[in-house]
Amino acid sequence: MKIIDGLIIITGIAIFIKYILYRRQIRDICRQLQFLQEHLTNKRIQTTLDSPEILLLVSQLNELYDSQDSFRAGLQKKDRRMKEMLVNVSHDIRTPLTALKGYFQLLLTEDDPQKKNRHAVMISDKLEELTGLLDELFTYTKLQNEEYELELETADFTAIVLETLFSMYEMCKTHGMRPQLDIWEEPCPVRCNPLAVKRVIENIIRNAVLHGAGEVEISYYIEETRVCFTCKNTLESPQSVDMTQIFERFYKADLARSRQSTGLGLSIAKGFVEKMGGGIQAEIEDGKFVVRVYMERFLLTG
Repeated sequence: MKIIDGLIIITGIAIFIKYILYRRQIRDICRQLQFLQEHLTNKRIQTTLDSPEILLLVSQLNELYDSQDSFRAGLQKKDRRMKEMLVNVSHDIRTPLTALKGYFQLLLTEDDPQKKNRHAVMISDKLEELTGLLDELFTYTKLQNEEYELELETADFTAIVLETLFSMYEMCKTHGMRPQLDIWEEPCPVRCNPLAVKRVIENIIRNAVLHGAGEVEISYYIEETRVCFTCKNTLESPQSVDMTQIFERFYKADLARSRQSTGLGLSIAKGFVEKMGGGIQAEIEDGKFVVRVYMERFLLTG
């Protein structure tokens, strides 16, 4: 009996000590939690008690804080992007607005009919420029919404390419450029949004014309399972282009800083292509800036 009583006493003491250690460790964890709530730190909860339950609790709490840190970092990144976007938007919109104000004041004070007409034309041009800027910003914002979906249909990709190239002819001519074309004219059905495809091609060509430094080469060919649209243009300073940022919003290479542009063209093109299940890539080849767009062909079965 004495041995049994002794074992009971020893067991009770062990349980009591373990209880005390558990309580002490829980209080310590609570103190660490409070510290983490009050301070931004990489420090994580630690334990001196080698207990499976306590170790599991500490591990899960640390995982929770790691996920919160990632979430917080994501919010901070979005906040920085939003501030950057507001700065860029303010700058891009302020320029044509300032010009509009100036031409409007001149229009009000001018008596010469011919000069009035010239001022009116300039006001119309600036309004069109401003409308284009706002449209790009609105489109970019829509594409950032993960729930935004394009309505797809089966359309002749070749016909869309040819129609878009024809509509861009005057712009190229105005900038003294005559694109070199290598176009397959065979019809090719693709599941896409025709307006989005047109916008993609327009943005790519406009980027080449405005920011390039030579002739623009455009090719379009059809493979067994996909189509490929390619646009190449010469660059004066290829080393000034950060290829890792090409499809980022508001990115402009040094060559383009003086041009009136939101820097959203290629970002919008990328957004549309991905919404249609295609691929887009950019690279420098032999001093030329190359953008390629791939879309899967719609192949009939049965």
